Amino acid sequence: MQVASIRVTAAFFTLALVAIPKLKKIPRDKWKFVIYSGISGSFIPAFLFAYAQTRLDSALTGVLNALTPLFTLVFGYALFQQEVTRLKIYGIFIGLLGSIGLILSTSQGGMFQINPYALLVIGATILYGLNVNVVKVYLSELRPIVVSTSSIFIIGPLAITSFFATNSLDPILHDPDAWLPFIYLVLLGMFSTAIALVFFYRLIQFTSAIFASSVTYLIPVVAIVWGVADGEVLSINQILFISLILVGVYLINYRKREVKLYSKS
Repeated sequence: MQVASIRVTAAFFTLALVAIPKLKKIPRDKWKFVIYSGISGSFIPAFLFAYAQTRLDSALTGVLNALTPLFTLVFGYALFQQEVTRLKIYGIFIGLLGSIGLILSTSQGGMFQINPYALLVIGATILYGLNVNVVKVYLSELRPIVVSTSSIFIIGPLAITSFFATNSLDPILHDPDAWLPFIYLVLLGMFSTAIALVFFYRLIQFTSAIFASSVTYLIPVVAIVWGVADGEVLSINQILFISLILVGVYLINYRKREVKLYSKS
């Protein structure tokens, strides 16, 4: 709770001064989407990831995050009339198979030992997938800087309330060694939440929701490299299921011309 509270609060203060003059540019009928984007795209996922990483290696967490394009496609078809091809359907099933395998496997090579903390990461990617579609469909006419700063500004009161409710200052007040982790969390909120969100929403505006969410391709690579460097171990089973997820996401984003199989329109 403290980790997530510090991160989101830092993101709020990073963008607060920029956000205030942007608020008046949001039409009244768009506010509900901005509020939803702040809660589902930043606030709740921050807590889900923080909880998940108390029992999951960072490498596995990063790989599960690659499911975001999968859920972006699912919600795009089910709720926003996005066209779906046969290849994308194959990608959905392969990616789900890989994620289920990761949930049931352990770093020691064991199987069928469900780790419920993996479900928290999947829950975050579900929220991400829905949020990407909401931003693309309902907020694309607004400037990315307006959407990103306003969505973070909206969740500011929630973040600050959580910050004090969880006594997030106590560690740094009573333990000198807590200052360095605190600084890292502030930097995480500033760059990986606040500034990254501005760039991501700009990408959504100028591309498709699926293409924008495919930036999560890079997250597993970075997470695995840092995880292994930090001494984390991946079993053969986990490597296999990681590969399935990446293959599934690749198929979902494959750009070759093909006959459209389903369309909601």
